[in-house]
Formats: sequence, structure tokens, C-alpha cells
Amino acid sequence: MDLRDALLKLAGAMFCYYTNPMTTINFALIGCGRISEKHASSIAHGKVHGANLVAVCDNQKDRAEKLGTKYGVPYFTDMHAMMEKMGDKIDVVNILTPSGLHAEHTIAMANYRKHVVVEKPMALSLSDADRMIEACDNAGVRLFVVKQNRY
Repeated sequence: MDLRDALLKLAGAMFCYYTNPMTTINFALIGCGRISEKHASSIAHGKVHGANLVAVCDNQKDRAEKLGTKYGVPYFTDMHAMMEKMGDKIDVVNILTPSGLHAEHTIAMANYRKHVVVEKPMALSLSDADRMIEACDNAGVRLFVVKQNRY
């Protein structure tokens, strides 16, 4: 198990703390670029106890289709369409998009009342980070920023 897997387990444990630990937590991914494979395999292959991958989304159809097909989950090219169709089946959304989109996507998912795991950097400005925190606080959802250490 590498550090990223450990962080994903921590994220899972964090959400389990606020729910029944016997409950399955359903994850969706927004952004199907390079890092998405690490998140998808950790969630879908049982590396995070109680985690289940239920959907993926990317604005590039080929990326979304490739990842969705590989893991046997629905894929989407629009995050709002994903939430309209799958929102009741999603507990946590992992934001894996380019850094400049983290704030926009986190706030959108908070508005759907979904917990958020966002890749680093959290945001490109302090004001965006503050807006992300405020949106999650107002929605009553958790915000987790992936921060692995590199040596």
C-alpha cells in the first residue's frame, strides 16, 4: 500500500466516522485524467473498506468512457447530468480535474449535498479556498484535500 492508498483509506475512515461503519460509501469521480486511475483502482478494488465506485465523469468522452468501461460503472461528460441521474446513489465525489477548476467543481458538488475529496492544490487562491470551505460548511458536508508527503 502506498501513501495515496493510505490517504484514501483515511478519507474513507473519515466519512465512516459520520455514518454507520457497516455502510457502503458510494464514490463518483469527476475528472478521468492520469490520477483518476489511482483513485478508481483504490476504490473499486477493495483497498478502501466499504467504498464503492458508482460513476465517473469527464468532459472528454473518450476518457470517461474508457474509465467507466474498465470499472463497469456509468460514465458521463457533464457533472450535472451525472448528479441528476446518479445523485441519489452518490455519497462522495472525488474532484480530479485541473487545479483551476477545483473551486467551481467543489462548490457545485456541495450544492448537491455531496462530501468532497479534492486533489491538491485545493484552490489557486485563498478566496477560492474560502468559498469551497464555506459551501461545504453551509451544505453540511465534509471537504477532504488529498495531501501526500513526498520524500
